[in-house]
Amino acid sequence: MLGFYVLGVMAVVALALSLMWVVHIIIYLLPPRPLGAFLNTFFVTLDGVFPLFGVLAFSLFCLYFMVVAMKGNFMMGKLWDLGLRMGKKVDGLLPATAGKVHGCKR
Repeated sequence: MLGFYVLGVMAVVALALSLMWVVHIIIYLLPPRPLGAFLNTFFVTLDGVFPLFGVLAFSLFCLYFMVVAMKGNFMMGKLWDLGLRMGKKVDGLLPATAGKVHGCKR
């Protein structure tokens, strides 16, 4: 039962980190002139409190972003592999000879 609570807390933390990244992209990166320095100000403020806090917060955000990107790549790889095994094109991205090894019979 404790595992469900741990997964629930992790899901809430992941949701908060994802929303903060999306808000930062919308506020800081999309407009021609940034509307504000959302996460930049957050990291600098934490760095002013104690230098290690800013570094740890930035590391947490970067690690989370990397893990999410890897998870997405693995999921796409599974879909790609499933399409190859079924002999179908996955979203029209595979060339006609994809999945065939020359000289080998299946």
